[in-house]
Formats: sequence, C-alpha cells, structure tokens
Amino acid sequence: MAKATAKKRWFQLIAPKIFNDNVIGDIPSFEAKTLIGKSIKINLAILTNDMRKQSTEVRLIISNVEGDKAKTELIGLTVVPTSIKRFVRKGKTRLDQTVKAITNDEKVVTLKILIVARNIIQGSVKASIQKEIKRFIIKKISVLNYGELSESIVFNKLVRELKEKLCKIYPLKICDVREFKLERSLKAMDLRRIKSDIIK
Repeated sequence: MAKATAKKRWFQLIAPKIFNDNVIGDIPSFEAKTLIGKSIKINLAILTNDMRKQSTEVRLIISNVEGDKAKTELIGLTVVPTSIKRFVRKGKTRLDQTVKAITNDEKVVTLKILIVARNIIQGSVKASIQKEIKRFIIKKISVLNYGELSESIVFNKLVRELKEKLCKIYPLKICDVREFKLERSLKAMDLRRIKSDIIK
C-alpha cells in the first residue's frame, strides 16, 4: 500500500503588535515548528499603510505559531541606500554614527544614526553632535523596553526627540535611524563588555 504524501499547510503571517497584529501574507510549511526562527523582509509602507515609509525595509522573525497563525516580531529596520543619497548634497555635512544600547528588559540593540547638517560644519561642532547622539540614545533606550523602543523608532518619535536636542547645537536638515538591529546571539560575556563600553 502506497504511503500518503505529506502536504504543505498554509499559515497566516501575523504582524507584530505595533502593527495591530494584521495579517501580512501567507507562508507554506509541512510542520508549524519548522517556521519558528524564519526571517521575513517586508516594506514598512505595507505594515503602516503609509507610502511615505516605502524607502524603509523591515525584518521580522517568526517567533510563535498558534494554529494556522505564524506570529512575528520585529528584529531590524533599514533605510534603502538610494533614498539616503537624495538627501545628501554638496555644501552640507553628513555624519553617520553607530551606537549600541541596552533596553530596560536587557535587549542589546544597534542603531546607525544619519545626520545631515544644513551647511558645512567644523570639527568641534561635529564632536559635540556625536557626543550628544551617544548620550541621548543610550539614556533614552535604557528606560524603554524593546517593544516601546521598536514603536518609537518605527513611528519616528525617537528621532524627533533627538533632532530637537541636536538642533540646539547646530541646525539640521536630516536626523534619521538608517539602520536598527536587535543583537540576538550575544553571550553573557558580550553583554558585560557592551555594558562596560556604555558606562565609559
């Protein structure tokens, strides 16, 4: 007697809570457990229904499957390089700064901040801006849990507050998070080292 051939099932992809748990697609799999840990890239404009965010790509990971629903979590965000080039013109200074920080629920994140000044700025002003970026990001993230931070980044609250602080140093044209990533595979030793670096 011939063995029955296993058939793939279809599972609904469910967006994270900050996107109202909306259904964002379907994914096939023989078993629910094989979906756990799979990553998905999707345009932020689709998740927010806001076409102004179409230059941003979001990375999700399937964290849990309940019935035919594959629930996802946000683990990263990237602004596509071509959109950044449009903002950077001659006669303006561009600053890129990478900051590692820890949320109040012990999640380590990396943010890459993009700054474009309205004019050319000098070394001392650059140094002041970079110092304030690190100070603000580390302090702000330390009082937010990972979910609150994700929402603050996706809906631009974090960069609005940061820009307001930095404009007291020098007028800015652009202040944005060009990349955001959850550091998922850190060991305890790595966490201790990052905490030590933050204190410095």
